Amino acid sequence: LMEDRDDVEHVARCLGCPEQQATRVLEELEQFGLVTKTRSKRQWDTTPRGNQLAFHWHPPRVLRPAIDYEGG
Repeated sequence: LMEDRDDVEHVARCLGCPEQQATRVLEELEQFGLVTKTRSKRQWDTTPRGNQLAFHWHPPRVLRPAIDYEGG
């Protein structure tokens, strides 16, 4: 997701998919409240929730056990 807005062509290029599929992806993201349609045709704005996910989310840390139990 771009900081200000995305258009269908940009999303299709980034995902390596047809524009019709990129439109469906954006519609699904809209269902989750991550983007909203703009007045311009084929353009979408990123919501504050989408910005938070795109720029502040980190994957969970991987925890390794301190003691490794061997099968027995």
